[in-house]
Amino acid sequence: MINKVALVSNYSSIAFVYILVFILLIALYLLSRKLIQINKLTKKFSKNIEIVEKFYLSADKALLIVKVSDEYLLLSSDKTGTSLIKELKDFVPNEKEDSKKDFQSFLKNAVKKGTSDEI
Repeated sequence: MINKVALVSNYSSIAFVYILVFILLIALYLLSRKLIQINKLTKKFSKNIEIVEKFYLSADKALLIVKVSDEYLLLSSDKTGTSLIKELKDFVPNEKEDSKKDFQSFLKNAVKKGTSDEI
């Protein structure tokens, strides 16, 4: 005969674990929403600073073109920090739509060629 007290105790332990996991999931969800809100707030305060372009040289090294007010700066960034390479005078950034058009034309050409080895 199965001990009913042990069986009820086992079910209550399982239920407690499920409730605890559910509470932890809700806490993680609320924490992630709070972090997303904080991230959005920090972006609102940087109206005069914008990263125009990033180019990764390796996993931990990158070149950045940053717009600060009306000036453009070329920066290098790595795991030790960020440093100014030079101020870009008379710099005119490429339009973002041009890169989309370039990709669209590349994609159309690739589709026209089909699955060739030249792509």
